[in-house]
Amino acid sequence: MVTKTQIDDKSDLGGDYTLAPVPLNRRKHWLDVALVWMGMNICPPSLLLGVWLMRYQSFTNANLSLIFALILLALFSIFQGIIGTKLGLPTYPISQLALGDWGGRLFSFVMFLTLIGWFGIMTESLVSTFYSQIFPAAHIALAERYRPFISFGAGMVITAICFWGFRAITWLNRLTIPGLLFLTLFALLKILQQPELVHRVLHWQAARESISVYQGTIWVVGSLIIAAVTAPDFNRYCRTSKDTVYSVLLGNIPMVYFLAIMGMAFAVLSGAAEGKSAIEAADLSAVFAQQGWNIGPLSGVLVASFILIGAIITTNVVNLYPGAMALVTVVKGSGKYWAYLEDRAVLTIFVGFFGSVAAAFGILARFEFFLEMLTYFSVPLIGIMSTDFFLLKNRSKIKGRINLSSIIVWLGFSLANMGRVVPGGALATVAYSGILYFVLEKIFGDKFHWEV
Repeated sequence: MVTKTQIDDKSDLGGDYTLAPVPLNRRKHWLDVALVWMGMNICPPSLLLGVWLMRYQSFTNANLSLIFALILLALFSIFQGIIGTKLGLPTYPISQLALGDWGGRLFSFVMFLTLIGWFGIMTESLVSTFYSQIFPAAHIALAERYRPFISFGAGMVITAICFWGFRAITWLNRLTIPGLLFLTLFALLKILQQPELVHRVLHWQAARESISVYQGTIWVVGSLIIAAVTAPDFNRYCRTSKDTVYSVLLGNIPMVYFLAIMGMAFAVLSGAAEGKSAIEAADLSAVFAQQGWNIGPLSGVLVASFILIGAIITTNVVNLYPGAMALVTVVKGSGKYWAYLEDRAVLTIFVGFFGSVAAAFGILARFEFFLEMLTYFSVPLIGIMSTDFFLLKNRSKIKGRINLSSIIVWLGFSLANMGRVVPGGALATVAYSGILYFVLEKIFGDKFHWEV
């Protein structure tokens, strides 16, 4: 266990433990943690997985790619989650054990940029749903010039929810998850009533150049691996390692698989599998509008829009929450000037404000490729952290200001991944980084733990 001399023993205004281990009496039932995982996965990107796979693979191969990827991601999340459960700490202080104090801060800063970037993009997606579906259905005509103000307001509402931390996230998920599940199940029943469509989906063959099952697996793993890296942020609230396994398995595999399969069906239904807009196939409100589906006397488009908005909010809260915790690690020590500079809840407001401003001006949407590149910097850390905890048995030692062994492995493989020169891509990087880190630590040990 990390000692009190290494980790500041205090909570924050939102009631979370950002730099201190979560006490056992504050841990949650594993189902609450599973709901957080579900809330993170119930979102348009999970549907987009199915859309993308159907563009390049048959339905059978797309299923195989998805299943293999989800099994691997579950294993990565369990390894990372158990570390969080054992230590009671989020990803960023844990990263300092292997990377060193300054190395952990550097990693936290990269993760902060990545997560706050996706916060801005998802906020813009939420506002787009208002403009494309809700406002027209309600006969509200708002000029585009108002979009920046609405984007900013939406971002700050999400920030207010996230201010209250893990408790607010779990309650939000309890409200939105049943709604989106109902919506997708309703859509599934509608699709099953169309035997011709079901036949087309089951016997789908991609018109474009197909990719192998292995390539599809690599792509899915690379798209979702950032969630596995940050698993300690949520699984630190589990009481036992067994609870971590339960929460990951229930919150990840069935949810992502079901939504991706629905995305495959929507891809064929909307024509996205043949090259039309993939975003529309992942937008349930657009699918309901295209098919003219209603839910009893209620407008299916409006119901789908509001539930989709709830799903986007839950995903965005999960982007902002670890983003703020990453920033706490970056600025750790500044509390001597003002205590709240190290407070996760206060920094959530700071991060949310600037993320909302960026979303209002549409800046972050232009950096989506850049944000995808940033995720490559998170991949090697799974191999490094798992090796440090499970094989090298490091539970408390922060290895100097900079641990040269882990920095060489992390930055080397991150840059190699960005250049797409690592055989096997993101998936293989996890194994490569763990093996090389183990070898360097055994050979050099304390010699590479620099105090600078």
